[in-house]
Amino acid sequence: MDYEIDSLGSTRYRKVTFQIKHFLNYKNESNNYYQLKKALQFFDELQANSLIKYFTDKKYRSLVTILEVTLQKKKQNSWFAEIWIAEELFHYAHPFLFPDLLQPKLTKHQFEVQFKFIQTFS
Repeated sequence: MDYEIDSLGSTRYRKVTFQIKHFLNYKNESNNYYQLKKALQFFDELQANSLIKYFTDKKYRSLVTILEVTLQKKKQNSWFAEIWIAEELFHYAHPFLFPDLLQPKLTKHQFEVQFKFIQTFS
């Protein structure tokens, strides 16, 4: 996966770029419009559950860990994903504080992808 780093205020974000077909291959799914829509729904749900709150007696901080998700056609009619992920998530010391990403009734592949996400970024 390729990435670049940029900042929004005091928060640094990585823009991770990858081909959707590689993501679908990982999930053992075909590369078609229906699966593309399901991948988009997955990224929407992932982004919707990406808020980390930090509170002590001296400080409160709320951090959106997945700032932006973009899917678009680029080279040779292939779909690419660009996802802005908070740099702090790559060094996050408390993985047990992740929001409940592992919803009930996930397919085997949905569980594997979400587990890999948590494993990679924690």
